[in-house]
Amino acid sequence: MGSVKHYLNNVICACSEQKFGQDAIAWEIGVGHVPLTMDMAADTARVTSEYDSILEAYRVEVIRNEAMLVESYAPLMAAIQPPIQHSALSTLHSSKDIPSPECECSHCQNYHDLPTHEPEDYEDAA
Repeated sequence: MGSVKHYLNNVICACSEQKFGQDAIAWEIGVGHVPLTMDMAADTARVTSEYDSILEAYRVEVIRNEAMLVESYAPLMAAIQPPIQHSALSTLHSSKDIPSPECECSHCQNYHDLPTHEPEDYEDAA
């Protein structure tokens, strides 16, 4: 078994120096799309000739798996992270926070209720 792993590693490293490319080649070989012949020259030539299509197929598979993972965890995430309540927002603010016009906590509302001064008000004072 060790010699097969070593051979597989040699084929992967001979065909790509990048991690994504190496992962793609390992995936293609693992799912059986690129069968190994145990002839290093033939196997590297075959993988190299199909390298672009291997990368694209792997990229599509990774995106599909990520989407399935996000979808499968959506109910769990909704249960763990309930919507933020207004009372929770008010505890997030301190006097140094930048007030938000969308927030309805007393800190933000008091800030927005303050009178504003226009630049011309300062010119009159001078």
